[in-house]
Amino acid sequence: MMLSGAAPRNKAESIVDWIESTCSAMREKGQLSVGLPPNLFPFIQPEDLDWRDRYEKYNRPGEYHNGGIWPFVCGFYVAALVATGRQGLAERSLVALTDLCCRSTNPDVDIGFNERVRAQDGRACGQDWQLWSASMYLYAAECVETGTTPLFETVRGKSW
Repeated sequence: MMLSGAAPRNKAESIVDWIESTCSAMREKGQLSVGLPPNLFPFIQPEDLDWRDRYEKYNRPGEYHNGGIWPFVCGFYVAALVATGRQGLAERSLVALTDLCCRSTNPDVDIGFNERVRAQDGRACGQDWQLWSASMYLYAAECVETGTTPLFETVRGKSW
């Protein structure tokens, strides 16, 4: 929504504010250990109607699809920060994304470009060497470096 211009600019700015304040509160509660948002929050908890028994094994709160942190998704978030004029926050988020991309399930690997990490402790949980993670990292870095969002500048148009 923020990158494409589907949300008006003032709404996009409000979305960023909500994401940042909610993530800050999650960090204070120990639910989030990194400086980037999870792919879904708040997490689905065992007492929630949306909880499924299989989540106990495969999708615990803060993991995988239930609030895991995906570098691929975070790359889009960094780009959205640039699009909404939050360059300083985008720069700090890119540093956090760089740290995330270095994490690996293999201790002998310097840069893992892992699929995802666990929200509560930032531990790499997915597969290493994911091109989608690497590609969105490169895109996010380009956005921060140039202060633009290639392709999406055209999609949003000049009125945004």
